[in-house]
Amino acid sequence: MSEKTPFELTVEDPTLATATDFSTGSKVLLVTFGGFAGGVGIPPFEFFRMASDLGVCKIFVRDLAQAAYHRSLPGIGRGVDGIVEFVKRQAAEHDIERTVVLGNSGGGYASLLFGALLESDVAYAFSPVTFIGPVARALHRDRRAPKLFWRAALSRCAKPSYYDLKNVLGKHGRNTRFHIYYCPNGPWGRLDSLHATRMADLPNVELHSVEEGGHYLVKILRDRGTLAKILRDSLLP
Repeated sequence: MSEKTPFELTVEDPTLATATDFSTGSKVLLVTFGGFAGGVGIPPFEFFRMASDLGVCKIFVRDLAQAAYHRSLPGIGRGVDGIVEFVKRQAAEHDIERTVVLGNSGGGYASLLFGALLESDVAYAFSPVTFIGPVARALHRDRRAPKLFWRAALSRCAKPSYYDLKNVLGKHGRNTRFHIYYCPNGPWGRLDSLHATRMADLPNVELHSVEEGGHYLVKILRDRGTLAKILRDSLLP
């Protein structure tokens, strides 16, 4: 295996909120959001090696505050709007013409949210959360990671209008294609199906049901070669 690039080494540093790589000079940008635990569902080095082979520019954002991206991140900005401005500024400085956004689990929530607000070309979300508000979570008995979502709700820069992604995607990203992958089976199958299928009636959302892998279906997609194909087809259309 070849040596890791400076970008990949930065991605693997858990103390950093972002890593960027515009060294290829490509006009295509992949923006990846870490899950609420910081990862992307598979080893970061392995994931970004797939992207590196395609020669595109890359931004990786990690939620160091563990507040569903609703708190300030060092080197980026305040909350969701600060992250949007950061990515837009980076894209403008490097004359980016096509943007693809991707995330897994909590990063799937971020992928859909920022994909819409950035008006990206495509957004991929694997096992995403599509609502984070305390009332909706209680109503649907989603008791996962309660401290994280309360940190988001209590943040001074939180935007309640961004809590329900069905509303966000109904107002933003009208030209963005959203792809949601979910597994109806496994311990979290009910919740993953709920979060995914409630988005089905939005005209620019496409659902992909995967029968294996549970909440960590991204590993199944990697093993089947599907993840690599998704990256290739979306980044090099």
